[in-house]
Amino acid sequence: DRYQRRVHGVTNRRVNALEKVVVPKIQNTISYIIAELDELEREEFFRLKKVQKVKKRTEEEELARKKKDKDKMEEMESADSTGASGHEAGGSKKTKNKKVPLPDMFAGTQPDEDLVI
Repeated sequence: DRYQRRVHGVTNRRVNALEKVVVPKIQNTISYIIAELDELEREEFFRLKKVQKVKKRTEEEELARKKKDKDKMEEMESADSTGASGHEAGGSKKTKNKKVPLPDMFAGTQPDEDLVI
């Protein structure tokens, strides 16, 4: 009888320790982990948006640069064609910038990108 009360008291203390100490610690740990994971997710999302913004800006700058280069080339070609209208030697200058088709001996072969003609 006395032994059973003692065992019952020990068991009650263990249950109380679990309910009042261990379980709340575990719940706090879980809450902390969830908060940290949420923060990491927000940081990753921010990084992703930042990279996308930089990539978009870089692409826009590249597109603007290509457009500027194309406009500059068109200006040069129009200047060559208007300035060379009265001169025979200038007429060949106009065809210098245009791509000339390859002779028949190269037909069916791939052009070499390293070769400058």
